[in-house]
Amino acid sequence: RDFVSALSAYQMAVGLDQNFGAPYVGMARTRLMEDPNANVLSLLDDAIRLDPNFGEAYLERAIVKIREDNIQGALADLEQANRYLPGSPLVFYHLARARLQDSELAAQQANQLDVTYLPTYLLLGQIHAEAGNEAEAVEALNIYLKYSQDDSAAYVLLGTMHFENQEFEAAVESMSNALAVNRNQREPY
Repeated sequence: RDFVSALSAYQMAVGLDQNFGAPYVGMARTRLMEDPNANVLSLLDDAIRLDPNFGEAYLERAIVKIREDNIQGALADLEQANRYLPGSPLVFYHLARARLQDSELAAQQANQLDVTYLPTYLLLGQIHAEAGNEAEAVEALNIYLKYSQDDSAAYVLLGTMHFENQEFEAAVESMSNALAVNRNQREPY
C-alpha cells in the first residue's frame, strides 16, 4: 500500500479541478486506511459541499460519524446515501451498525441485497446474541466463521453462545479456534 502516492494522486486531481468532490473522498479513504482514527470529516464535508449528489461521500461520512458515536449525524448521512446509492448493501450494513439495538431489519435487508458480504453475518450474529436469540446467533456466526477464520472475537462470541446452550464440546472447539488466532486473550481460557 502506497499511501503517499495515493494521496499525491488525489491532490493532483484536486489541483486540476478544485470543484470535483471525488478526490476528497479518495483522500479521506486513503487517510483512514493509513490511520483508522484519522480526522477526515473536513475532507468529506468538502466533497459533499462540492457535489451534494455524491452518495459515496455521505456513506463515508456516516462511517466516520458512527466511529465517533455521532449516531444522529450518521443516520442523516445514511438517509442521503440511500437516496443517491439506492439498493447499496453498504448503506444498510452501516445503518445496522448505527442502530445495533433496532438493527435486525436493516441487517437482514443488507444480507438480502448481498448474501456474499460477510460482515453482515457477523453483525447479525452480534444482534441476535444481544437479543438472546442464541440459535440465530450461532447460525449467522457459523456462516461468517466458515469464510473469516481469523476473527478471534467472533469465535469467542460463538463459544459463549454454545456455552450458554450447554453445548460444552462446541464451546471448547470455538474457544480453541479463538486461541489459535490470538493466544493473548483471556476470555477463551
